[in-house]
Amino acid sequence: SVQALGLGVGFSLYHSINLVGGYMVPRFGLLGVAAEPKPLAADFGVVLMALSFGLMAFVEPKLDNEAPTPLSEGGGAMGETIPVVALDETGGGAKSGSS
Repeated sequence: SVQALGLGVGFSLYHSINLVGGYMVPRFGLLGVAAEPKPLAADFGVVLMALSFGLMAFVEPKLDNEAPTPLSEGGGAMGETIPVVALDETGGGAKSGSS
């Protein structure tokens, strides 16, 4: 489940299983496919994938329990302030602060 594993780990686990399955069929001659003699590049790829998945399993997510600030309150994507420009009564240009 995505809620149990998280999106990144679940996505990686799904594709890792697909990659290992695709590796094992020609490597060991499964499902009537002729076995490859020495698939060294495929062996290296599966070992690299297993190492990277093992490293990713140790990554702890940073969870923010605070709700994001809506843009109308001045909160931007990275916490920067977004200026609010008021239009004049005609819907045209911006009002100036002093008249």
